[in-house]
Amino acid sequence: MAADSTYDPDPSLDTRTIADHRRDRTLDAKPSREPIERGTSMGRYLVLDEIGEGGMGVVVRAYDPKLHREVALKRLHRGTLDAESQARLFREAQAMAQLSHPNVITIHDVERTERGVIMAMEFVEGQTLSKWIAEGPHPWAEVVERFKQAGRGLLAAHQAGLVHRDFKPSNVITGHDGRVQVMDFGLARAEPTQYSSDSRISTDEPETPDPMFEPDPSMMVLSADASGSLDVPLTEAGLVMGTPAYMAPEQHRGDVADARCDQYAFCVSLWEGLWGTRPFEGNHRAIALAKHGGPPPLPREPKVPRALQDIVRRGLSPKAGERFPSMAELIDALERDPTTQSRRWRTAAGAVVVAAGVTGVVLAGRSSAPAPCEDASAQLEGIWDDTRRAEVRGALRDTSLSYAENTWKRVSTFLDDYAQTWAQMHTEACEATAVRRVQSEALLDVRMQCLRRRKLHLEAVVEVLATADEAVAKTAIRQVMNLPPIERCADVDALMAAVAPPEQPAIAAEVEEIRDALARVIELGHARRYDEAQVVIDGLLERARATDYTPIVAEVLRITADLSDLQGNFARAEREGTEAFELALQSGHDTAAADIASAMLFLTANRQVNLDKARVWSTAAVGLAQAVRPGGRRHARSINGLGVLAYHLGDFAVAKIHFERAIEMLIQVEGEKSDTVANTYNHLGAILDEQGRYKEAQRHFERALKIHLELYGENHPWPTRSMDNLALSLQAQGLNERSRDMHVRVLEIRRQAQGERHPNVGLAHNNLGWDYMGLDEYDKAADHFEHALAIFVEALGDEHPRVGMAAESLAEAEQARERYAASEVLHRRALRIRRKALGDEHPNVALSYSGLGKVATSQGRYEDAIEQHGKALAITEKKPEGMERRLAEMLLAMGQAQLGAGHFADARKSLERSRTVMSESSDPQVLGALYFALAEANEGDGGDPQLARDHAEKARSLLADQTTRRATELRGKVDAWLAKPAPQPSPAPD
Repeated sequence: MAADSTYDPDPSLDTRTIADHRRDRTLDAKPSREPIERGTSMGRYLVLDEIGEGGMGVVVRAYDPKLHREVALKRLHRGTLDAESQARLFREAQAMAQLSHPNVITIHDVERTERGVIMAMEFVEGQTLSKWIAEGPHPWAEVVERFKQAGRGLLAAHQAGLVHRDFKPSNVITGHDGRVQVMDFGLARAEPTQYSSDSRISTDEPETPDPMFEPDPSMMVLSADASGSLDVPLTEAGLVMGTPAYMAPEQHRGDVADARCDQYAFCVSLWEGLWGTRPFEGNHRAIALAKHGGPPPLPREPKVPRALQDIVRRGLSPKAGERFPSMAELIDALERDPTTQSRRWRTAAGAVVVAAGVTGVVLAGRSSAPAPCEDASAQLEGIWDDTRRAEVRGALRDTSLSYAENTWKRVSTFLDDYAQTWAQMHTEACEATAVRRVQSEALLDVRMQCLRRRKLHLEAVVEVLATADEAVAKTAIRQVMNLPPIERCADVDALMAAVAPPEQPAIAAEVEEIRDALARVIELGHARRYDEAQVVIDGLLERARATDYTPIVAEVLRITADLSDLQGNFARAEREGTEAFELALQSGHDTAAADIASAMLFLTANRQVNLDKARVWSTAAVGLAQAVRPGGRRHARSINGLGVLAYHLGDFAVAKIHFERAIEMLIQVEGEKSDTVANTYNHLGAILDEQGRYKEAQRHFERALKIHLELYGENHPWPTRSMDNLALSLQAQGLNERSRDMHVRVLEIRRQAQGERHPNVGLAHNNLGWDYMGLDEYDKAADHFEHALAIFVEALGDEHPRVGMAAESLAEAEQARERYAASEVLHRRALRIRRKALGDEHPNVALSYSGLGKVATSQGRYEDAIEQHGKALAITEKKPEGMERRLAEMLLAMGQAQLGAGHFADARKSLERSRTVMSESSDPQVLGALYFALAEANEGDGGDPQLARDHAEKARSLLADQTTRRATELRGKVDAWLAKPAPQPSPAPD
């Protein structure tokens, strides 16, 4: 490969940018500095070792102790950027962090530290394309495959409204797993408005993420290869930026760069990959002039298909409008087999010559030759056709469910789409081998096997639905949504990575029969026909063990564990899942191991709340999912699992990060209208609710509810999860009548769909009780709390955390009814359960201490109250980030106890801290109580009398429109306090 002679004085400019070189040469010298020692802190990160250094910064491998992962840190040299440039860097890094794509390196964070501006990025070990090209030549097909992946990364950036502006082989890395990623978006900028109409970022959304329970990030990268650019120039109008050899002609002119500039740089790089040299050589001026004349003649060697040559030349058109409309069309062109396109062109040319003499023969030949791939839809006869549609429709309509017709419409639409997609995929797979001849017979067999199994799943679910009773109808929508995606049958990498079949033909046949039978077990489980499914799976497990073929034993055990989980036998599910995981690892069945680890993570974290075990499973789940397919569905769901674990651990700030990241990944692989996406919006909203960010939480709950209603329709029990959460966010804002009406609806739907004793019904009772607490209807509240407590004990046992939650709720109602002894007993019950299940340092343990403190305050035992509130605060203040709501309320309770004890100075400090962290969107009654307590503390502490009066006036204003008994009583106290004569200022001394 020819050396880069863009700037004659320096032959190493391939990895550097023109923006850097236009400065005075004296400024380009690397600043003198001491080596960064291992263990040095950069922000929250710990340095492991240096990777490389450039004119603007140094790159190190570092450890993030908060999220337990390695990262690459780029630290900019002091003085490299002025204040305005630093601010722009922050904004652009935030924009790049919106992007999550497997072919783009992830940017995690950017912050200012004492050592300068640092950016935390995904750490990748591998080789840049520039080094790989230099090792060539390589077969053209291998070059195209790598560049297609890089092109998908560029496309993802363009769809997010970003332009790279410095794409080149040294800014692309191939990891050890073979994945190609675009990195070092150091010159990235927002796409100009006229080119960003397809951006997925909605203008009516808030500028910052609205965080119950995954942000991914993404665009700047550094690798262990470290040969990419370490310079981070910034966007400036009219400034020429980029690497001259790769820049589009309009970039040389200083015009605003858009996505078509990246396309041009991509095709320069592709030219270099195919022929080992760049199309344009010389100094900056010579290159700029040459580009305006279009691409030069193509090298004669090595041979590259004509269709591929045409693609490269079009992308190098000097006029942007003559290039491909977007990277999407360019990638589509590369996806088509260039050799097939060339043959078609030659065949068509030959046909023109002889057409006049043999037209009749040609037409006759075409009409008589049978098409090899036309019977796909016929294979679904008897599986999903008019007869089966009528049977399913009749079975669903014959149930007494209020939402039966709505269920039928959604089920039939989904199955129609599934069947159509199956037929299309079947035809495409067939034609790829029989017509286009771009796919081997072996790969066709693998894809057809995948499609055959999808057809078995479709047949099984239709069979279940055609004989549906009321119990099956309740789950019908989820059954069809849980059908395995057909698109995976086109995922060549995943299909070819499957474990090898048994060598003995008889055992191989038995294994396939077992796998086919598992399809029916899975659909019976989704339909909640557990007894029937258990009989079948027990027989399959016995058959699987008899084969002595470990992978199939692992697969059957995995489904067995899922079935045990669904039936509530969590201990058995854990035993079966653990054995399945061990067997999957032993046999190299990584996809099964990844699925099992993820299921075990949710089992131990969510069902058993065994957080020590969940931590272990989380490591396995994420690691295996990422190894199987980085950025794929398994990976996204494992990140969601990390969020659930962090939530149960009480680390709400980390949970928020995981949930934001999972949402971005899930939307990429499943689309926005996904049940999993809606559930994760619920999780994220719950985290924000815990932080007191109620309006942001409300928006996420509304998004989740909208998706769930579109998927399931009205009256279905599944959307009640989102409805329940939305009502809670309204409740936290003091809108108790609205939340009560919504919770009444949730309770009605769940009772009808799930029966009186289901844990979800218990949850609805508990949440409705809090609405009545807010409305001062304490007897009604206590009644609902008692129902919840009884249901949880019966369904989950005496020691489950939800029993503790219901006991605490009832304790609050008893305190409001002035039954203090009963309240204390219930609070202590909740405390015991929580300490045993969650550990002494969990935030929910702090809630129980705080409850005991409030009871003591109500009884006038102020010193005891202060002690209990101190225990609560000691736990909560260890993790203040993400705990703002609880911290504010606990500080208010502490301040009120200190007021009662006459510790006015201490009370004032506690209450002032509460005010700084309490959300202004909190319940006006809570805010009113806070401001009145501040008035009393200021008065008792001898503070500014006018400030005390201002606080009381603020309290009265907040309580003015509140009609509850508590608000009325508190307003009366405030009015009486304000009616006292204002203290007169002391006379000035003579």
